[in-house]
Amino acid sequence: MTEIIQSITDLKKHIAIDFIAGFDVLEFAVEDREQELKKKYIGDALWANLIKSYDGTFQDANPEIVTLHTKALWYCQRVVSNFSLLDYIPEGQLDISANGIRITTSENKKNAFPWQIKNLEDKYRTTAERNLELLLQLFNENLLLFVDWTSSPAYVANKGNLINSAREFNTYININNSHLKFLRILPVMSYVEDFYMRSVLGDAFYEELLERIKDGEDMDALPADPTAAVIAAEYDNVFALVKGAITHFTGFEASNEIGCDKDLCEKKAAHYMQRLIEYLNNIASATLFNNYFTSSKYTAPVDDIPYKAGEGIDNSQFSGVFGAF
Repeated sequence: MTEIIQSITDLKKHIAIDFIAGFDVLEFAVEDREQELKKKYIGDALWANLIKSYDGTFQDANPEIVTLHTKALWYCQRVVSNFSLLDYIPEGQLDISANGIRITTSENKKNAFPWQIKNLEDKYRTTAERNLELLLQLFNENLLLFVDWTSSPAYVANKGNLINSAREFNTYININNSHLKFLRILPVMSYVEDFYMRSVLGDAFYEELLERIKDGEDMDALPADPTAAVIAAEYDNVFALVKGAITHFTGFEASNEIGCDKDLCEKKAAHYMQRLIEYLNNIASATLFNNYFTSSKYTAPVDDIPYKAGEGIDNSQFSGVFGAF
């Protein structure tokens, strides 16, 4: 049973399907994609509220929350619609019956050329991925208003890394904002975060940054309070350097998958890491970046002696991967 796409009319709001007369031929694909979206990205509580938004029964004392849930529903429907049509293409090209599997031709119509079908598949996939990224961006930019998402296992699963979306990754290395490509390289990126970054930041500071990112601090606007704004800005600088290092180390480890220059990624990763360590060692104190300041990773700057790029980096496990250039 489908829940947020229940008819051809719903589908036509998001995709051109005048050639399909009945919803039944797509219902199985819609149901599969709805369940995948619910379990992997949305969670039960938010999904229940999206169904209410679909029915027009969702209510909240804050009208902004109602508006955001309506927008989230729209993105979800766009994702489900396009992925469902992508799933339908192989069967839609064929006439499957008790008599076998055939293709249908006539004097006026013939099957599309392979390149036309490929273009259509690419269009559906790209549109679905783009809207999935926009959906996650909507959630991350409004964490305090999507409490039905932040309290779910889906939230934990989708905020478990220092970089959590193709859009963030794409800021440093172009992967065409492909969410599916991001998922494919996620295990490599998780390895990079666990070993490359922990090696440099130390466990306590690494875990602090991870918690701050889960709370959306890397995406929030600066606080109104001047003192808090200065601290938040310093953390934003660290987030940018950390993410730059992670993406390029991931590019180094998964260059074939991403389609990037391995040597260039290695050099850029080293530059980001070098700058990160210089920044932390020169700014960390008992009141700023304390978890780093009190760790064995911290190297105090020496007066009148220029800081040497790369000092303080535990490079023993990754010899040749990063250092001073």
